[in-house]
Parts: sequence; structure tokens; C-alpha cells
Amino acid sequence: MIRFLLQFHSPLIYVLPASAAVSALLGEHADALVILGVVVVNAVVGFVQESRAEKALTALAALTRTTASVVRDGRSLTVPAADLARGDLVELAAGDKVPADLRLLRTDELPVDESALTGESVPVGKDPAALGEAPLADRRNMAFSGTLVTNGQGSGIVVATGAGTEIGDVHRLMRTTSTVGPLQQDR
Repeated sequence: MIRFLLQFHSPLIYVLPASAAVSALLGEHADALVILGVVVVNAVVGFVQESRAEKALTALAALTRTTASVVRDGRSLTVPAADLARGDLVELAAGDKVPADLRLLRTDELPVDESALTGESVPVGKDPAALGEAPLADRRNMAFSGTLVTNGQGSGIVVATGAGTEIGDVHRLMRTTSTVGPLQQDR
């Protein structure tokens, strides 16, 4: 009901009923009815469009929710990625979206598409062997949140979730970076 009433909350919509009232006072009743009809039809169309858009967004959000195959207490479970915690053991298979930053423990022909994070144009083969300090793109013993397993299978321990992941760092940097171009800056 509130969404329908909000369809009338617009400067143009405020002017139209006033115009209808003026038309009615001048004896132009047909014009007044047409104007009021346009206002009501506009509200109905806006209400229907917003309702459909909300349903589409809800369906899209349901499609993009990431789940994870987790081993807890010796049992394999499928849980929402948002429910993962540091130390969870996550199983990966071809087609999976990596749900958190993982330190890989086991890999079996496990290439991961990291293009969204590192810009690599081809999937990167993963290996659980320990590495020293390495740049992000060279961390072959890690699988990063938001990347895609293209083949094989493996498992890893959750080391970071949500905003604490490498992709979370990218989002944080993007929010803090100035969007003002060099030509727009005051000098």
C-alpha cells in the first residue's frame, strides 16, 4: 500500500491534481477527469513495474547466493557462504565459486579462474605446497573468494571471509579511491 501511495510523491504529480482542480473550477470537467485518470494510470503502472522489478531482484539475489560444501564434525554439509567461519574445511569441485579465501590442503588438477581478482587471462593451476611470502597472483596454494574453479577438485581451510578476503580489500580500495578525475579537481 505504501509503495502505491509513493507513486503520488513527485513534483509533477503534485501539479497534475492542482491542474485538474483548476480545470474543474473553470467548468472543464472532462479535462479534469482526464488529468485525474492519467495520474491514477501512472500510479498503477509505476506500482506494477516496481513490483515486478522487486520480484526480479529477489530471484536474481537467490541465484547469486553462494553455497559451500563444508566438512564439519566429520559430516559433509552444504551451507550458505555467509555462514562460513575461519577454520572450516571447504570442498571444491569444478564449477564452484570459491566462497572464501582458502589455504589449500589438497588439489587434484585444480585450475582456478582468478581473472576478476588478478587479471590473469587463463585459469591458474593450484598446488597445496607451502610458499613463503609471494605476490597475490603467485599464491598457488590459495584459492580466493569470488574466483571460479574451472576443473578438478580440492579442499582448503577458510582463512578469511567477507570483507576480510582479498576481493574485500579490492572493494574497500574502490570505495576509498577518489572518483574525481584530474580535470575536475580544484587547482
